[in-house]
Amino acid sequence: MKKVIILGLLFIILLVFSGAFLFLKQFPDRELATISASVGNADDCEIGGSSKVMAVGNFIWWYFNLPGISQSYIDEGNSFVAAGFDALICKQGQAGHPENLRRIKRLVLHGQQFGESIDSHGENRFSLLHRAVISGDISLIKFLIQEGSDVASLTASDAVWYAKPYANMTSYQLVLALRDNEWPVDDEILLLIRKAGLNE
Repeated sequence: MKKVIILGLLFIILLVFSGAFLFLKQFPDRELATISASVGNADDCEIGGSSKVMAVGNFIWWYFNLPGISQSYIDEGNSFVAAGFDALICKQGQAGHPENLRRIKRLVLHGQQFGESIDSHGENRFSLLHRAVISGDISLIKFLIQEGSDVASLTASDAVWYAKPYANMTSYQLVLALRDNEWPVDDEILLLIRKAGLNE
């Protein structure tokens, strides 16, 4: 009887993994990486019990889906690092943020294994560091700076994207300027930028 139960459970697990794999295979590579790095959608960020579901999703994605697309994804000119730009959907304090951030970090580290720059833009005009700054995600900012992200990339990215007169500003001056424009920037973020080795 126990063998029957065990075999039944194994069959169900295999069925779930197979279904998840077939579902994700329908998406183009870039969409796959982006969807996989996020928790699904913004609603998931607020669901208190969703972290367990997201943890299972992490396991399926990391060990079953990602290895199969890695080389082809890079060969097609895509960027795992840049995919994190679109995938950052949860804010600090939301239930889904830890798992969302965990997947983005894994995207970055995975991309670096394939020779990607941590400041890779991919199809985006912003670096992931810039995305973290304008989102006010201190945890992600700390991680990216620790991994060697260049804070000077903030200036170049913003100048290209908005065509504003920020091109000659230092990164720290840019962040100060942003406080009075589209995005309020937390004082702790300003301190992180200042400590990143800039000579103001």
